[in-house]
This record gives sequence, structure tokens and C-alpha cells, in this order.
Amino acid sequence: MILPGDEVAQDQLDRYATVWFAPGIHNLSRLGKAPWYQTLVKKGQTIYLEGGSYVMARFKKNDNLGNGPASIVGRGVISGIKHKWVRSFSEGSQVINIDNLIGVTITDRACFGIYGGHNIDDIAMLGAWHGNTDGPDYLDDCLIQNSFLMAHDDNLKLNNNTHAKHLVIWQLANAHAIMVKEMRDHVTFSHSVVEDVDIITYFKAPTIWDRGWAKLGPGAIACVTGSDLQVKHFVFRDIRIESPYLYRVFNFYNLDTNLPYTPPWFSPTSESRHTRINGVSFRNITVTSPVIAYRSLLGSAYDNSFSNIRFVNININGTTVTDKNRDAFFEIEYDKVKGVAFLKTVDDSRGDP
Repeated sequence: MILPGDEVAQDQLDRYATVWFAPGIHNLSRLGKAPWYQTLVKKGQTIYLEGGSYVMARFKKNDNLGNGPASIVGRGVISGIKHKWVRSFSEGSQVINIDNLIGVTITDRACFGIYGGHNIDDIAMLGAWHGNTDGPDYLDDCLIQNSFLMAHDDNLKLNNNTHAKHLVIWQLANAHAIMVKEMRDHVTFSHSVVEDVDIITYFKAPTIWDRGWAKLGPGAIACVTGSDLQVKHFVFRDIRIESPYLYRVFNFYNLDTNLPYTPPWFSPTSESRHTRINGVSFRNITVTSPVIAYRSLLGSAYDNSFSNIRFVNININGTTVTDKNRDAFFEIEYDKVKGVAFLKTVDDSRGDP
């Protein structure tokens, strides 16, 4: 057991299968090497944060030591308040590649939040006050459930075989509440499911979001990509969105990164090298917002790259979207998007795409 004020060294932590942090303040913010100052969790080890413990640390799984899943569990708090804010997906996140993350609260994260993992349950993510404080990301083959997520950038990031359910997402002014990972090349994302989710807040967007990339970008549920990526067989169901302001509800767009609207973090695309989206289903989505600035966007800069998207029982401010009224709610590039359907009720015989 580690008590408040105990001096902690990495080689001491490595000796034990379970490391228990007692209630109180623990400052591990200078453990490890600059600038990341990471506390390493060996494979097979469990870090237990007792209720009332407040641990200032950036935890990262050590793949070079031990065997089995690395876990952080308990009712304590992980804080980045003492870490330098450093922008890096693979090093800057507050929790990195921990297999099981259960019960804890993450606050004041020093850049991104959670990078990787396979079982994320009953967590709370708080303390996101500026851009690049993303939520959980790189969730390949991951179950994330029963959690509260706050972010001031992309919040829940979907990858391959991500299953997200029973979540409350508090989205601040920037970016997307739910977003398909947009910056990976030569991969396929398939069979991801998002269900039973409440999206709340989403304050008024900055005025810069009226041109270029920004005008294409924001959406509460989004897949805005510019890479060599395949997205297929995604299901979004039983989602409730309540907000005083939405830029738009849905945004699925396949970018041409050679155009000037594209920000620098996307990789180059071409007629042969770009994202392909095939098979996305939305069911039982309810939206309540007095202001929705733009219609939802479905489009592509490339031919034959976006197909089979189905909306079932989509209710926006009391109106069900159908094939007859869809143009009032959606901006669709019909020459580029093939196989779009809007249905009032679920037709189980057709299944999800």
C-alpha cells in the first residue's frame, strides 16, 4: 500500500502484482522521463485506487515487462494537473494502453485522455478545457460502457470493433461527440456499435466554423475522413441528443485532402487512395435542440466511395425524417452517395447494413 507522501520509484512498483494507493494526495507527476513523466504499469499488474485517493500521474502499460492484462481499478482519481500539457497521441494521453480501466475518474488531463484499452467500464472523464483534450481513442476490439465522458475535442472515437453502450457524453464547444477515427491509413474499421447514449450540451460553435474545413467538420455524430481507410458495418442506435445549439446532427463526408479546406493532419488522398464508406445504420435517434445551424451532411469528394446508409426512426425536434422530407434535414450529394434510405419504423427483415 502506498500512503500519501510516500516516495515512489518505478523499480519499487514493478515488484508487485497489485499496487494500492490509499486515500489522500499522491504526486507521481515527475516519475519517469521528461517530458511525458509516465508511471509504467507492467503486464499482469493491477493499480488499485482506493476511494478518496487522488493520484497525479500519467499511466502507461509497459509491454516489455510481465504477462497478462494491465489494469487500473477502484474509485480514486487520476489527475494531470501537475503534468506539462504535451500534444501527442501515443505519449501524451493520461492513460495509455491499459487493458482494463474500471471505476476511476480522470480529470485535468494533460492533453489527450485515454489511448487504447479493451475493457473500459464505469469511468468518468472530466477536466477538458481546451482543444486536443480528446476522449477515449484507439479503441480497437474494445468494450466501453456505463461511463461519463467530457471532452473539448473529439469525444468518443470509434475504431475497429468498438462497442460503446450506456454512456453520457458531455460535449463542449469544439469538435464531435461521436467520431469515427479519421487519421489512420491502410486499415479497415468494421462492426462497431454505439447504443444507448445521451449526448448533452454542445455550446455555440466559434465564428470560425463558417468556412473551409470547419464548415465541413462539426457534427454530433460524424465520420469526416481523409485517409486510406475503409469504414463498414457500423450501427448507431438508441441515441438521444439534447443541446441548446448544434452545428449539425450527422456529418459523414469523404474529403479530398488536396483541396484548400483540408487541415494538415490528414494524409494525401487521390482517386485510388481515399476513404470508402459502405454500410452504416442509424436507428432510434432523437434530437432536441432549439438551434441547428446546418442540415446534416452526407457527401464525398470521390465517386463510388460512399454507399448503403440507412436511417430508421430519426426524430428531430418532434418530426420523423422520411424519404419525403429528408431534404429539409439533410444535405445529400446524391451523385456521390448511393443507397440512402429513410424509414419510419424498423424493418427487421432487412437487418443492419
